[in-house]
Amino acid sequence: MPPKKLVIKADGTPDFRMLENVMSSQLEADAKYDRENDAKFRAVKQKVATYEEFENIVLGAHLQPMEEDILALDLKKTAGSASTGRARERERERMKQTAAPMPEAPATFTPPQSSQEFTRIWRGLKSEPSRCCQYLLATGPKLLGQFFSSGADAILGDALVALAAGYQPEDAGAVLAVLDALAQTPRFGLTLEFLSDAERKAGTDVIARIASGVGAPAADGEKAVKEAEAPADEAVMDAAALDGDLVAKLQTLFV
Repeated sequence: MPPKKLVIKADGTPDFRMLENVMSSQLEADAKYDRENDAKFRAVKQKVATYEEFENIVLGAHLQPMEEDILALDLKKTAGSASTGRARERERERMKQTAAPMPEAPATFTPPQSSQEFTRIWRGLKSEPSRCCQYLLATGPKLLGQFFSSGADAILGDALVALAAGYQPEDAGAVLAVLDALAQTPRFGLTLEFLSDAERKAGTDVIARIASGVGAPAADGEKAVKEAEAPADEAVMDAAALDGDLVAKLQTLFV
């Protein structure tokens, strides 16, 4: 409640103008709270993959569908007014994010505690496909399925390239489990259609290696180092114990 002195004049009579202003601001604050609260429930119901998506939905809670006929708008007059203070602030923020250095990836990997942590470290590894592979294996199929329950569109292509680049025969079971987890995410088939030829070929190649038991050739003098052990409930399967039906199913998806 506002202080009493704000709505009472010196002579003891109510200041109706001030009271109206106070009531208007309170009503607007209540309306804003309700909009943002509803937006939070929508975001949770949609099972967004990252906090950034959740935040964007809440920040856009005040937006309404455009009711004006766009053909009737005077675009010549409105074009010059697009550079508002808020637009300039967003542009400055984008420039800061572009200029900011990528987060440094850790030397060894442990399963991330959240999708935000996964995304942060994944971005820092983008230039190192082999280490991306180790990070995917350290994360494991169970967490990947949870983190990308609304779709793996953002990482699928890079993940396939990483698994092909870092594949080792002793990791065949773990790689197969990661591929299966990605294949079970929503819109997987549609996402495959939009991958580049190189990304699709990487997926086909790594599945073929699993099926044949042949690993990727190592560079001269290079020794593969396993960064992290798989969790106990996601133990690496021996090549002889691989699920042939699952391998065949994944091969069919990439045809």
